[in-house]
Amino acid sequence: MTGETADQLTVSLTALAVDLTSLPTPRTVFAQAVRASAQARMAIGAMRSSFMDGVSLNS
Repeated sequence: MTGETADQLTVSLTALAVDLTSLPTPRTVFAQAVRASAQARMAIGAMRSSFMDGVSLNS
């Protein structure tokens, strides 16, 4: 292996290591999913509530 090839390999491995360490942890991904799910439930609840406000129960 030439010196230049070794240097390129070192740079590639370093870039890969940086990419891997910057990935979010499973706990972070799970927390984001839970937060998105809660926001969706609130939005659906708000839509359902506003729909029911427009529906007359005395028809």
